[in-house]
Amino acid sequence: MTTRTALPYRSTLLLLAPAYLVAELITWTFVLLKDRHNAGNKLRAYGWTLRNWRLIMSKRRATQRLRRAGDREMLKSTGYAIDFGQASGGIDARIARLVFNPLFFVMRMILLAVVWW
Repeated sequence: MTTRTALPYRSTLLLLAPAYLVAELITWTFVLLKDRHNAGNKLRAYGWTLRNWRLIMSKRRATQRLRRAGDREMLKSTGYAIDFGQASGGIDARIARLVFNPLFFVMRMILLAVVWW
């Protein structure tokens, strides 16, 4: 693989941000509608991430130095479908699958069209 710079990889993270935000909205919707007693777990996870941000970034930099595949190659191997049945059964899971999996598919196709690094 060619020499990498930080800019393309930060660009990939920026391009992935909408999908991450949609996924978080889906998660929070589920938590607030079906699993309210565990909402504190998500808040604690955010807190842990903030408290350990330097450690996370240090480990990320170490991992990035070991990478042999570019972002595009990695994106090509990702999926887009979420198994909503794990969190909710019945009609809720079917509706979520019909709405969100096509959305994630489109987002993935856009990423693959844009990311060439």
